Amino acid sequence: MARLEGWEDRLNKAIKERADKPRVWGRTDCALTVASFVEAQTGRDPAAFYFRGKYMTESGAARRMKKFCRGGIAEVAEKIAAAHRWPEIEPAFAQRGDVVLHNSAPAMALGVVSMNGPTALFVGADSLIPIPLSQCVRAWSLG
Repeated sequence: MARLEGWEDRLNKAIKERADKPRVWGRTDCALTVASFVEAQTGRDPAAFYFRGKYMTESGAARRMKKFCRGGIAEVAEKIAAAHRWPEIEPAFAQRGDVVLHNSAPAMALGVVSMNGPTALFVGADSLIPIPLSQCVRAWSLG
């Protein structure tokens, strides 16, 4: 899954549209937000078949992840990355738009490398929150 021409503008627009929206399970949680950011870059939604429209609660998301890969968000990221041939890279080498994983206790969370600087954007309760890329534990390159 290659990035489309002009992906930077589309990703930037998607980030701005999502920046101040609250987290809603099944709509704007970390998995679906990152999938939307990937779609902005590639034209394809990696969550379309297995996740989008399939749950509306945190427990529903957990059940869906277990059904998909017998694990949590890290295992979901691994399986989707493998299916799309996104290589896992060291977080320090992640570039704009790449997918990253952060251990935001009590759970892991997916995010995307921001368009400006060594930070990644993650879904918070009320908005996207920047976290230094150095605090991410895994990353996948979209190419």
